[in-house]
Amino acid sequence: MDLKDIQIKELIPADYNPRYISDDAFEQLKKSLKDFDAVEPIVINTHKGRENIIIGGHMRIKAAKALGWDTFPCVEVDLPLERERELNVRLNKTTGEFDFDKLANFFDADELTEWGFSDEELFGDGNLEMPDDLTDEAKDKDSVMKITFANTDYLNDAMPDIEKIVEKYSDSYISVSAGEL
Repeated sequence: MDLKDIQIKELIPADYNPRYISDDAFEQLKKSLKDFDAVEPIVINTHKGRENIIIGGHMRIKAAKALGWDTFPCVEVDLPLERERELNVRLNKTTGEFDFDKLANFFDADELTEWGFSDEELFGDGNLEMPDDLTDEAKDKDSVMKITFANTDYLNDAMPDIEKIVEKYSDSYISVSAGEL
């Protein structure tokens, strides 16, 4: 197995690749590549007749192309078509699951949402608990943001930033309060 930077124009998507990506997930992937670069290489084949066929990483290449990148790090493997197809499905199938207790204890729901989780993923199926004090209006929105300040001085100081947040997330329910935490 070798790791090489390969010209994106030389890479060939597998015609059987079953993966797709939603528009939102694609935007998250592009943001991740912009913010962190290509920290995870793609997998390509070197087998005779299958040279430069992408086995794993089709969506990363699609995002890299959209960003105007010329090269991408690739892990090269030598597999006949049958094994290539198996590896493609296995790589796409084993994307992992999350321990929602750890997500709740170590991460903030707002940052998880910014990093690509939907409210449905976080709060659906009892994964994380939606705060009890939300109104029906809040529960009907795509996302909920609750900002609480220790006292009104902090709230007053932050008001210009809060106005920017309200404008940026106009489709969200935003609750701002000051008082005891």
